[in-house]
Amino acid sequence: MAPRKTKAVEVQSLLGEVAAVAPELLPAGVAVPPAALIEYQVDGNAWRCSKFDLLVAELEEPTLTRASLPLLQLALAGRERPWLILRRLFGLMPVAAPKTYPLEDLRSWTRGDLRDALGLTAAQLQAELDAIRGLWKQIAPKPVQASAPAPAMRPLFADDEILRRYEFRVIFRDIDERVSFVKRVTAFEKLLNEASTAGVTRNALMTEFQIRRLDEELSNPNEIGKSTWHANMKLRGEQEKSYSEQMVKLDKLAPWSNALTSKYNFKGVVSDITAAYQAYYANQDNLPRDGIFTATEIEVECRQSVQSPEPRYRAGLVVYLAHCKASLYDPNFKPQFTPRQLGKLDAAWKAAFVAAGADAGEPLPDLEKEGPEAEYPTLHAAIPTP
Repeated sequence: MAPRKTKAVEVQSLLGEVAAVAPELLPAGVAVPPAALIEYQVDGNAWRCSKFDLLVAELEEPTLTRASLPLLQLALAGRERPWLILRRLFGLMPVAAPKTYPLEDLRSWTRGDLRDALGLTAAQLQAELDAIRGLWKQIAPKPVQASAPAPAMRPLFADDEILRRYEFRVIFRDIDERVSFVKRVTAFEKLLNEASTAGVTRNALMTEFQIRRLDEELSNPNEIGKSTWHANMKLRGEQEKSYSEQMVKLDKLAPWSNALTSKYNFKGVVSDITAAYQAYYANQDNLPRDGIFTATEIEVECRQSVQSPEPRYRAGLVVYLAHCKASLYDPNFKPQFTPRQLGKLDAAWKAAFVAAGADAGEPLPDLEKEGPEAEYPTLHAAIPTP
C-alpha cells in the first residue's frame, strides 16, 4: 500500500503544478489542491516538505510549485531567522538527515510552539511570514505563456547575502549556475575580506566564471557557428592565462593561503579561532558565574528532589578548580587547600542551601510520581527573551 500512496501524492503534486502554470491543460471545473507532502531536490540532495499545502496558502500569489521551492530555499538559506521559521513551521527537512542536523528541526512545530520558542507574539510571527512572502514575490519565476518570448535573464544576486556583501552583480542563466558561483565565492571568502587580496580575488573569481561560460559554449560548436567557436577558443586561452597570473599573484600576496585549492594553513585560521571565541563569550549564557560553571549549570547542580534532597553543587570543588585555574601557568604550583578543608566547604554549603530552602518552604519534586509535582522548576535559561 505504501508505494501506491506515494505515487498518488506524486501525481497530485504534479497536477497542482500544471494547474498553477498552465490551467488550460486541465479539464474544465477541475481544481487540484497542492499535496501536503512533497519531495524535491536542492543541489543534488533530497528534501521534503510535509506541509506544502499550508506553505502554498501562506505565500499566496504567485503560486509556489514543487519546481520553484528550491529557489525559495536557496534564497532563505543564508538568512538564519527566516529560514528557521520556514523549515520548522512548514516541515522542510532533508530526506536523509545527517547526524549533525538539529533534532529540534525534525519534530512537528505548531505556530504556538514556534512563538514560544522564539519569544514572539502572534502579530510578530505574522510579520516575519509577511517578509518571507514579500521576498517570494520578488524572486518567483513568472509563468511563461506559449506565445510569449523567453524572459530575459534576471540579476539573481540581489537576494543572496554573500554576493551582495562582496558586490558581485552577476546575471545568472539559471539557479545551478548561481549555486556553483556562490560556492566558489564562499571558498575564497577569507581572501575577499583582506584589503590586500580582495581586488585580485574578485578579478580571479570573475575570470573563472567567464571561463566556465566559455566552456559551455565551446561544447556546442554546431550551435554557435564555426567563426564564433574559434573566437571563443582564442578568448578562452587569454582568460586562462590571465587566471593563472591572478592565482600566482594571490599566492604571493597571501602566503598563508594556497589559493589554488582554497585551503588555509594555521596562520590563516587564527583570526577564525579568535572570532569564534569572542562570539561564544558574547553570549551571556556561556559566561562562568562562579569562575567555573555557567548560570544554567549551577541551577541544574542545585536541583533537589525527594529522592535526592541534597544539591550536587560542591562549593569545595569550585574553590579548588578556581585556585588551579588561577595558577595554571605557575610551574611551582602546589595546592593550598587540604582535602579536609574542601570537604568542610562542601558540607557547610550544602547544609546552608538545604536549610535556606526549608525556611522558604520550597517543595521538593517527587520524581517517582506523575504530573506537575514530579517536575523540576523550569530553568531560567530556558525562558525565551522577548
